[in-house]
Amino acid sequence: MIKDDNRAGIYKITNQVNNKIYIGSATKTFKHRWCGKYNRYLNSSIKKHGKEKFKYEILLICEPKECLFYEQVFLNHYQPWIETNKGYNIAKVAGSNLGIKFSDEIRKRMSQKTISEEHKQKLRDFHLNRTASEETKHKMSLSRLGKTHSNVSKQKMIDNNTQKKPIQRIDKISGEIKNYESMQEAKRDGFHQGAISACCNGKVKSHKGFTWRFLS
Repeated sequence: MIKDDNRAGIYKITNQVNNKIYIGSATKTFKHRWCGKYNRYLNSSIKKHGKEKFKYEILLICEPKECLFYEQVFLNHYQPWIETNKGYNIAKVAGSNLGIKFSDEIRKRMSQKTISEEHKQKLRDFHLNRTASEETKHKMSLSRLGKTHSNVSKQKMIDNNTQKKPIQRIDKISGEIKNYESMQEAKRDGFHQGAISACCNGKVKSHKGFTWRFLS
């Protein structure tokens, strides 16, 4: 029974009367999330049709820190927005309060809340780890160990080894992947070869909404 599942991940709730859906993430556990406290649209629909008319599904099991990323992937795929009459989701950005109306009292409470420096650092670390490729992480760890190359050496490495190497493009939002035989091939799709090289070599995080890495 998924309602007793103690893992974290992404879930979908489907109204079997009208096929409208709700996409959400359980950053603690699925068991903790099945509490019946969702947004006002889904809660109202459950009250109207009855809990037995709703189907609960686990779409993906992942680490809690990865939930927002994958929730966004599934939101983009299903587009379960209230405004399109496809579902019950209000905000189009995972973890965002966009589109949600709050009372004056709640707004006042929110404005009084502060985020600790420790929490801010965790958020920065989360976003860094989510977007950095494995090769970039490796380069970062080497740099912390004091391993450096001269600018001339770096340029020679790029010129001699990177232009013809197979590369991979990853969409930062949807996670969609496309492979290219070389940077020249990616250039024909409208991407800048120098920017791709910079991404693959860990100098920048992304180019035109994609992360890039060498395949070999």
